[in-house]
Amino acid sequence: MSRSKSWGAYALIGVVIVAGLAIAFLPHLIAPAPLHGSPLNPPTLAADFSLPQVATGAQAAASSFTLADQRGKVVLLFFGYASCTDACPAALSTLHQMTAQLGTDAQRVQVVFISVDPERDTSAITHQYAASFDPAFTGLSGTEAQLSPVWQAYGVYRSIPAHAAGAPYEVSHATSIYLIDPAGRLRTLYQAPTAANLVQDAQTLLKEGN
Repeated sequence: MSRSKSWGAYALIGVVIVAGLAIAFLPHLIAPAPLHGSPLNPPTLAADFSLPQVATGAQAAASSFTLADQRGKVVLLFFGYASCTDACPAALSTLHQMTAQLGTDAQRVQVVFISVDPERDTSAITHQYAASFDPAFTGLSGTEAQLSPVWQAYGVYRSIPAHAAGAPYEVSHATSIYLIDPAGRLRTLYQAPTAANLVQDAQTLLKEGN
């Protein structure tokens, strides 16, 4: 073989090797899709909690909901109350639109609604309220002592005005939606996201977990 042909063969082998390496490492070189909202960098482990849960269906024997048991799923947390007339219905409606658009992926996404108004919201009331938007949603409440550590862990603002017993009142509260990945890490916080944003981010995190 002539020297020119030898160099040509070596060059071809080099190209094949480089192409093979590029293909092998391509998934590692592509940056993950950015999340919407206010991403946490780096992600932090979401504070675990356990709250009373209304027993239903396949969970008839369940007496509590524990966040750590949701590993492998994308979890979206929202804090509100069943008597809310604006922010809570808007957020839960958007979350329902998200699950409807996710198709079969919705089975790996859990929406959790946690009350900031335990004076009026029993576990049954909160469950029924969340389920009225989507039967797959989990609604949780409890006593002030049970809920306070959860509110504190997630930095939830809530303010209830002085009121007479049994009198109606409105609760001022934060309206953030918290996105937790399948590894249990808090990844981003949203303020009034669109359903499309939530769908895209949930699918991004589900792909990461594969």
